[in-house]
Amino acid sequence: MLKLMRDNLRSLSWVLAFVVATFVFATFADWGGKGNWMGDGAGSGGWAAQVNGETIPVREFLNRARNLDNRYRNFLGEAYNSNTRNFQIGQTAINALVQEKIILGHARELGLVATPQEISRAIQTDPSLQGESGFIGKDRYKSLLRSSRMDMATYEGNVASQILRRKWEQLLTADIAVSDDQVAREIRSQDETADVVYAQFQPGAFEEDIEISDADLATFFGEQEERYSRGEGRSFDLLVFDRLRAQSRIDVSEEDSRAQYDASLASRFTIPEQRRASHILIKTRSGAQDNDYKAARQRAAAALARARNGEDFATIASELSEDTTAANGGDLGFFPRGVMTIPFEKAVWSMEKTGDLSEVVQSQFGYHIIQLTGIQEARLKPFEEVRDELEQEISFSRAGEQVQLEAEAFVEAVSSTQAGFLDETARRSIVATDSGVIHQGEPIPGLGANPEVERALFSLALDEVSTPLPVARGYVVARFRESSPGGPPPLDEIRGTVESDLRREKAEARALARALEVAGAAAGKDLTVIGEEMGFETGDAAGVRRGSPVGSLRTDPALEEAIFSVEVGPVQGPLDLPGGPVVFTVTSRVEIGDDEIKARAGEVRQTLLAGRRQQMLSAIIRELLKQADVAYNTEVIQQVDNPVQSASGT
Repeated sequence: MLKLMRDNLRSLSWVLAFVVATFVFATFADWGGKGNWMGDGAGSGGWAAQVNGETIPVREFLNRARNLDNRYRNFLGEAYNSNTRNFQIGQTAINALVQEKIILGHARELGLVATPQEISRAIQTDPSLQGESGFIGKDRYKSLLRSSRMDMATYEGNVASQILRRKWEQLLTADIAVSDDQVAREIRSQDETADVVYAQFQPGAFEEDIEISDADLATFFGEQEERYSRGEGRSFDLLVFDRLRAQSRIDVSEEDSRAQYDASLASRFTIPEQRRASHILIKTRSGAQDNDYKAARQRAAAALARARNGEDFATIASELSEDTTAANGGDLGFFPRGVMTIPFEKAVWSMEKTGDLSEVVQSQFGYHIIQLTGIQEARLKPFEEVRDELEQEISFSRAGEQVQLEAEAFVEAVSSTQAGFLDETARRSIVATDSGVIHQGEPIPGLGANPEVERALFSLALDEVSTPLPVARGYVVARFRESSPGGPPPLDEIRGTVESDLRREKAEARALARALEVAGAAAGKDLTVIGEEMGFETGDAAGVRRGSPVGSLRTDPALEEAIFSVEVGPVQGPLDLPGGPVVFTVTSRVEIGDDEIKARAGEVRQTLLAGRRQQMLSAIIRELLKQADVAYNTEVIQQVDNPVQSASGT
C-alpha cells in the first residue's frame, strides 16, 4: 500500500500551499484549563470515541476541544466569538484524537517504539523546561507537573506519542524527493509573468451563413460512417406491471388510515410552536476591528432606545436595518425553532408576549434588535385534514407490493410451466409492448433512460425472460425477442445530428482560415491595430503566471508553454485551443534567471518537500481511516458543538 501511494504521488502535480496544522499542540497544551467552558456540561466520565478497540475518554476529548476553542478565540477574536457554532469544535477535536490513535497504532504495527532514553532526552531538551543553565531539574519538573494537574506517567506518555509520530512520519516520507527541474518550475511559476494580447476565433461565430446541400451531407456521412456506427440493436417484448393502475383498484379503510395517523402523530402531524418576529440588523464584517464592532453595537443600542421610546418599529427598521427585510419593516414572518441562528432564536423564544423587544443580540451577521410580533401555539393536524394524504400513501405502498408479487408470479409461471412468454400474457389477458430496436445508451420506450434496466436487458440471452426489474412505474419484465446487426443507422434517421456535425466542422475550418489570415496580416504589426483594421476583437491579460487563465481563454498547457517560450513582440499562432484557434503576442515578460533559481532553490525545495510529505501522510491517513473500526459518541460531541439543542433534546 505504501509503495503504491508513493508511486502515485510522484505523478501528481503539486500546487504550492501552506498547511495550517490545527491539531498540533504545544507540549503542555493539554494539561487542563481553568474556569467554565461550553463543554463542561458533557460530564467527564464515559467515552467520546472508540478506535480499533481503544477508548478516547470524554475528559480527554473535552480537554482537547477546550484548548482548540481557546486557540481559535485568541487568534480570531470577535470574529470567532460571534460564530463559534460554525467551527464545529467538538467534531474537529474528536477527528484529531481519532487520527492520532490510528497513527500511533499504525506506528506500532510497523515496529516503531519510543525508548526510555529518547523520552528522557526529549524532556531534558524541551525548550519549555529550560532554565538559565539548561534543564530545570527533576524536582522542578515534578513540581510543574503537579501544578498543571498532570501525573508524570501521563505526561511522559504524551512525549512518547510525539516521538512515535515523528518516527512514523519520517519512515513513510523518507524517499520523497523533489528534482531540480521541479524546483526551477515552481520558482518560475511563482515569479515569472507575461503581458499578452490575444484574439480567439470561435467556430460558433462562423456558423450562421453556412449552407449544407444534400450532396454535402451524403458525402460527409459516407466519409464518417464509422463515427456514427452503433453496436448491436435489440428488440424486446416489455410487460409493465403499473403501480398507479394497481393503486386505483385499492381501497383503504378508515381503520388503516387512523392506525397510520396514530403511528405518525409525533413525527409528522404535530406542528411545533412558531413565532413571528421583526428585526433591525446592523451588520458587522468578518475581520473587523474592535472599534468597528463597538460602533455597530452603539448604532444598534440607539435603535433599541428609539423603539423603547415608542417609535414605530417598522419605520425604524426601514430606516436603519441593513438586512433585505428592511423594505417590509424588518418582518421575518413565522418560523419554528431550529431555523434562525442560535443567539437570535434564544432571544425570540425568551420573550413572553407580542410586542416585546429584545436586548441587543449579537450573531455572526451583526447586531440585532428583535420585536416579537406573533405566536402560533403548537397544534396537531386533525385526522380529517390528512386523511386523503394517508390513504394515498397506504394505497401507493400496497400497490407497489402487489405489482411486485404479480411480476414475480408471472416470471415464475413462465419458468415453472415452460409456457412461452406470449402464451402466459394471453392466459392472463395482459398485453406486452414491442420496444422496437434499442441500442445501448438510448432511452427505453415508455421507461426512459434507466442504466440498471438497460444493463439487465443487454445481458439477456435470445428468448430469455428477465427477472422483475424495478422502474418508476412499478416493475417491468422483458423478453429478448430479436437481435439487429450493428453499424451506422440510415442517414435520414440521424440527419439532424450529422448536419450539426458537418456545420461545426465547416465553422471550425473557417475559424482556422480566419486565424491564419490574421496571423499573416499581423506579421511585424501590432495585433490590436490589426484587430481594428480587420474587424475582430482582441483581449489583453497583464501579469499572467504559469497555470493561470489568460484573460477570457481557458487554461491550456500548450498556450502556457508558448507564452513563456516564444519571442517577445511578434504575433504567434494560431494555436488550436478547445474554444477555437488563437493568435497572440507576448508584449513583455518577467523572466527568472539561473542565478536567482540557484539562490532560492534550497528554500523552495524544503517547502515543496514539506508539502509533498504532508500530501503523502494525508493519503495514508485517509486509507487507514477507511480500514479502521471507529465508533463515535455523537451525543457527547453534540453537547460541545450544539449545546442549546443538546440541552433541549432536539
